[in-house]
Amino acid sequence: MKTRMFIFTCLFYLSINAAHAVPITNLVVSDSDIMVGETFTIAVELQNDITTEGLLSFGFDLQPLSPILSLTSFAVGPSFFDASFGPNNFAGLAFPAIMDSNIQLVTLTFEALSVGSAVVDILGIFDGAFYGAFLENSGYDISASTDIEIGQQIVTTPVPSMLLLLLGGLVFLRKKRLSLATQMK
Repeated sequence: MKTRMFIFTCLFYLSINAAHAVPITNLVVSDSDIMVGETFTIAVELQNDITTEGLLSFGFDLQPLSPILSLTSFAVGPSFFDASFGPNNFAGLAFPAIMDSNIQLVTLTFEALSVGSAVVDILGIFDGAFYGAFLENSGYDISASTDIEIGQQIVTTPVPSMLLLLLGGLVFLRKKRLSLATQMK
């Protein structure tokens, strides 16, 4: 009897944990080698392969940026109507609900202004009105961050080609030969 009760308790516990699994928000950086002056994108994606509910809407804020980065533009995912408001707020609506397992919410475009490290951080605490991920029967927080390293572009100076070196050497030898010939006379 104790064994059956133990098995029942384990199964019940596992079913509760599976029901409370949450979608995961990822930030996908387009370029791993970012230099000063470059523009790069960060795709905000929601992995929703753990629930059977579709995504109806989302909303989140881009937290204050480091001075070495500048947000230049954004594009809400193709499956959404853009409902963004304010300079650092991003939101989208979808009817009917999106049932994909990997959903692109927004693509953010940045410019690297100077050398250093920065953190890009998004946050949308589910509030039942404007923030978070709104699924058909539930809602979840949207939260993710990524570290960005910006390097200095190395300016290369062109090296003379081998042909120019050869011609320069021949001209030098010719002048040297002519100067020796005039000294011998």
